[in-house]
Amino acid sequence: MKQLYLDGLYRRIKKLELSFCSKEASNRLEKIKLYQRLRSEGCREETALQAIQVSRATYFRWQKSLLEKGPKGLDVASRKPKLPRPKKWTQELQSLVLRFRKENPLYGRLKIQALIKRQFPDFANVSVSTVEES
Repeated sequence: MKQLYLDGLYRRIKKLELSFCSKEASNRLEKIKLYQRLRSEGCREETALQAIQVSRATYFRWQKSLLEKGPKGLDVASRKPKLPRPKKWTQELQSLVLRFRKENPLYGRLKIQALIKRQFPDFANVSVSTVEES
């Protein structure tokens, strides 16, 4: 009869979880373990934080994400906004810029912006970057 020991099984699962983490996440996990080891040996909090070279707020943020999401929670999250700002130009403005580009292929964005502002007062607030991206 084969007996399963949960302790060994648990350790193998944890190792498996760590193998799927990024290097940054495993580095952060090692720093958390080092901090906990230093604190358990009686080291002061400030000294332990200096040893792992992390601020107190960062350490506790990492610890919270580790408890909530596991080792995957220590991965570097994307800073890209979930809802980017929508484009402000209209289809009419795009076709207008395209027409100016076809008529005058040597004109740059500054010249095209000036022409649009001069000939079409409805688009007086068009920016250079909008003309460039259209």
